[in-house]
Amino acid sequence: MRLLSTELLKDSIKSVQAVSNNPIEFHDLITYELLHKEMTIFTPKMDVILLPEGATVIDFAFSLNPELAKKMSYVKINGQTKSITTALNNMDIVEIIALKRNTVHADWLNHAQTSKAMKTIQDSLQ
Repeated sequence: MRLLSTELLKDSIKSVQAVSNNPIEFHDLITYELLHKEMTIFTPKMDVILLPEGATVIDFAFSLNPELAKKMSYVKINGQTKSITTALNNMDIVEIIALKRNTVHADWLNHAQTSKAMKTIQDSLQ
């Protein structure tokens, strides 16, 4: 298990509380985000985004830049065009290809793994 900073813990708890008031869902989300092994994902500029194992492109995008994520159309993972629902692997390089308009879809909630992505998607759909 990794050591967590107090700020990371507070941010994760706030995000998870905003997604669900159900104690079982809260437990599942917080456990997923805080206790899973971490993956290192890179932007094309080699900026590092840390995500829990099993995270998807959707999680990456909302972690990197929520406004860009809301407009994404597809991505390139290690130079290959992929769907935004693709699960990521440790050390992947991910480039988001976006449109000028909001593309958020309710189906994204079925593929998001992190509370930050889920909350932003839910807020965008309202």
